[in-house]
Amino acid sequence: MNATIEMKCVAAVLVFLAGVAGGAFARQLGKSESGKWAARLANAFAGGVFLGAALMHMLPDARNNLESVFPDMEYPYYTLVAAVGFLLVLLLDKGVTLPRSNSGSVYPYLLALVLSVHSVITGIALGLESSLIGATAILIAVLAHKSTAAMALGISFNRERIDTQLSRNLLWMFYTTTPIGILLGTWWSVFLEGRTAILTEALFDALAAGTFLYIAVVDILVEELKGSHLRRLFLPTLLGFTVMAVIAVWA
Repeated sequence: MNATIEMKCVAAVLVFLAGVAGGAFARQLGKSESGKWAARLANAFAGGVFLGAALMHMLPDARNNLESVFPDMEYPYYTLVAAVGFLLVLLLDKGVTLPRSNSGSVYPYLLALVLSVHSVITGIALGLESSLIGATAILIAVLAHKSTAAMALGISFNRERIDTQLSRNLLWMFYTTTPIGILLGTWWSVFLEGRTAILTEALFDALAAGTFLYIAVVDILVEELKGSHLRRLFLPTLLGFTVMAVIAVWA
């Protein structure tokens, strides 16, 4: 079954609302230990979902689409493009110099930049997705992470004493990045046909898969599963991955 334009527009609205909800709860979550722990559980689950979406859906879809366009293809171009996505986010995360906050930290700005670039790429991949199951898998991954990412961004702005108006502007920018990507991808999908449509979808699936792997492993799991937290947070991570693995049965 094909993913419809209406479904993708609804997805854009849902993702936007998930981001707004996460930003709205950022201060409340940062004030209590129970709130912080709930955010970590949600983030660990999202890490598993991202890992499963990349490995069980997006990379296989990219490979299948590329092989349908180039039947004699032997070189693993889909993993090459995924590596480009991974390295792009790595470069932004570790190699970009940004303005410092009032406390001297560049982390809040860097986090906003990395998450925004990742969100646009992911949104385009969702908008281009022709399969309903594939689009649903990406949407679940995005919804699982968008609110927790907005929470993390809001909490980092509060912690680093970013100017209130500036933090609001950056948060609203982040809320709109994925929906803009979804709408762009959906718009492109209307005009793309045949081999061009399949090839474009494959490339963005692979590119987004690379950013998913970076966010899942480096940004979420490496941080959340440190030390004594491994036992308590591995289960939600495994659950998130399992959800994606089960959905792949129908893909």
